[in-house]
Amino acid sequence: MASPSAFLRVLVGVVVVAAGGGCDPGTPEAGATTSPATAGPPSPAVFGRERPVKITGPQAGLLTQEQIEAAVPGTSGPGVSFTEQVLPELQEKTLDMGGVPGKISTATCAGGKIKLAPMAGTWCTVVFRGLRVDWNVVIGSDYESGDRVVHYTVHPRKRILTAKLLYNHAWLYYREMSDEVRCDKLPEIWLADKGKSTGYSCQYLRTLSDTERRWVDEEIFVRDDGEFRFG
Repeated sequence: MASPSAFLRVLVGVVVVAAGGGCDPGTPEAGATTSPATAGPPSPAVFGRERPVKITGPQAGLLTQEQIEAAVPGTSGPGVSFTEQVLPELQEKTLDMGGVPGKISTATCAGGKIKLAPMAGTWCTVVFRGLRVDWNVVIGSDYESGDRVVHYTVHPRKRILTAKLLYNHAWLYYREMSDEVRCDKLPEIWLADKGKSTGYSCQYLRTLSDTERRWVDEEIFVRDDGEFRFG
């Protein structure tokens, strides 16, 4: 009969052998060969300063033309003066400039009404979200007293700009050029001088080669006619 110590040695030997013969899925079998993981191409080097706000798509909450028209009911019909017909248009144009909802005042004009005379100009004012927007209403040179149809133009003294509207236009403008669009952190709403840069910029990431991409910066500029552009 084998001694207890001999039996223990046999048992331990069995356990060791059993453990050594197990399959570790993380360890290659004997004789197997391994190959290093295939590395992809290196990411292109990016040059230029990245601006803080990433634009990933259209901006929600912008006013549609239907919403603008609904917010400012027009005035027309017998007995309605030329001034009363024009003032709602100034409110609509103010809302359209900002592109976002907000409290808007009734338009008022210097002297209480628009002066009807060839090339006469009258300053009228609309207050939108606390900002005063002045409009110059200029009567056409062909005006004659008693005309039922009056030709006129309107021009803002300054341009209302909003961050949401500009971010949306940046996305629409640059999306065909790049998959990366960014802008400065813009004020929520402000009045900008015409014919000048706003001091803010947007940018897109331009691919120059397989190994190089570069941020292209373009200033936000307000033209003399009050429209804005990039670059």
